[in-house]
Amino acid sequence: MKTVMMPNNSDVMAIECEPQKQIAHRAVRATYIGADFVLTMLGNILTIAVIRKVEEFSDGTKMLFTSLALADLGVAFVAATSLVAEISGRWIFPAWMCEVSFGTFYIFTAVSVCMLIFLTFDRLVAVLRPLRYSLILTKGRSLFATAFIWFACAVGAIITLATNQIIYNKCSAMCVTRLRSIPQSIVALVTFYIIPLTLILLMNLKLLSVARQHARRSRNQVAPPPPPSSCDLDQVYMQPPPRSALRGKAVGVITLVTFAFIVSWSLFYVKLVLGAVSDEDTTLPEWIEFTSIWLALTNSWWNFIIYSDKSGHTPLDTLKNFHLHHTDALHY
Repeated sequence: MKTVMMPNNSDVMAIECEPQKQIAHRAVRATYIGADFVLTMLGNILTIAVIRKVEEFSDGTKMLFTSLALADLGVAFVAATSLVAEISGRWIFPAWMCEVSFGTFYIFTAVSVCMLIFLTFDRLVAVLRPLRYSLILTKGRSLFATAFIWFACAVGAIITLATNQIIYNKCSAMCVTRLRSIPQSIVALVTFYIIPLTLILLMNLKLLSVARQHARRSRNQVAPPPPPSSCDLDQVYMQPPPRSALRGKAVGVITLVTFAFIVSWSLFYVKLVLGAVSDEDTTLPEWIEFTSIWLALTNSWWNFIIYSDKSGHTPLDTLKNFHLHHTDALHY
């Protein structure tokens, strides 16, 4: 793969993968990156702002949601630098900023993936061990797990930066690793895609199984509604929705989030492995370079959109409703 030196004697190398130069094409790319930046900023700032107002949340759950939102919010820095570079047509920042941009991308996306696992586990414990939930997932344990995740992801980023050359790829509008080794690519694939996806799928399957069991139990225990009062025939008995329905909706939300994770990250890791096993002079099409990166980064904002869309409420109501679904099993 051919490389050229960037202007001003920068150490940042740019792959000779030139995107199409039509104004409309560049405008679409810049608009997409800009939209990703705005949605990431607004969605996660709103989450952080309202999370403290949700009284139903435990301190541990608030910590997990806040950590996830902070990680996703950090991705906005990557989008900001990429937007400026895309509009300029080249990397205009110092070389060290490219390494910072990639390190930010690595740390925050890795933390986001790990927090999704932890949040799914948090829900699983609430459903399977409702009476011991507050004893198992204490605030101290949640804090320790959160701190460990951030530390481990930071160490992984430092190792990756120390063992790879970071370049600016015009086609993807991102600072990426150049010629990452096959072992490193496999480790990244297993650590941040295969293992998380497997754990999330297994936990969701267990949640789905429990939800179905409770649904069958609820159908067998439903009492017929009382007859209308002879004194007031205009009043109609309104039976509240069964808790199993709320739980089933919550499972649907978390399942949709899992599907979003698969869609957003699959192409990224396919491209990562292809880049590792390809020859040095092999280039990938522009659409693969761009889509693999920016489809993955959409995962930083569309989980919040999914929650809002499924509940049909304001963001604050969304958080409250999702938590009610999340902790509904505590009532059994």
